[in-house]
Amino acid sequence: MSNEENFHNERILTEGDKNTERVGFAYKPIEYARNEWINSLKDLGKTLEVGVWKGDILFRVYEESESYTGIDLSSEAIKLLQKKTDSPNLSKIKLEHLDFFDIPEGSKFDSVIMSGVLHHLDLDRVIKKIESILAKDGKFYIWEPLPGPILLRLFRFLTPNLRTDDEAPLSKLFLDRLKREFPSHKLSYCGSSIALTAPMALIKVSENFLYKLDKYLTRRNFIKPWVIYGYFSK
Repeated sequence: MSNEENFHNERILTEGDKNTERVGFAYKPIEYARNEWINSLKDLGKTLEVGVWKGDILFRVYEESESYTGIDLSSEAIKLLQKKTDSPNLSKIKLEHLDFFDIPEGSKFDSVIMSGVLHHLDLDRVIKKIESILAKDGKFYIWEPLPGPILLRLFRFLTPNLRTDDEAPLSKLFLDRLKREFPSHKLSYCGSSIALTAPMALIKVSENFLYKLDKYLTRRNFIKPWVIYGYFSK
């Protein structure tokens, strides 16, 4: 068993079916943005989700698909989801304990979804694999962490036990390559307001207001070094 699989199996066995909240109030704008991104996943056709985990995205968008294949490196995550999807009403869902790079040659999907997965993988190999499995005019959706401000980078450096050894936030160089490789897709950002939202946890502030503030700030070029998440859609 790989270190990566072992790490995530242990999380599943510890957390079970619970969606454990790993971040606080300061991340609420990011949560809003992620919900908006998930809600944008429409008309998916034959769909592949890489890193299906506990089904967070699957259960919200599978009805938009013709068929929905969810794969995960964690065998425990797949076992958990198989129990939750054991119903005739969910027959279009197929779950596999499978490494992304082991997807058989010749497989084709209209949509490929990755959330918090890409930054664990060899990015050059990912691009080649996506190009081989994505159907013509297909959709590639990602949600991934970016390097962010110096304090966040320092936090990551000081807390290696919170993540696996191969994790590396996506660089600007790779994001620029994504835009070149998939010119019909749009790259968006969120999370520029963390420095403001963190102290706002001490007072009662509307979460919707924080989300709008984050969207406004993220559009300003001077604040770009503070952006901590990027998401890719078509």
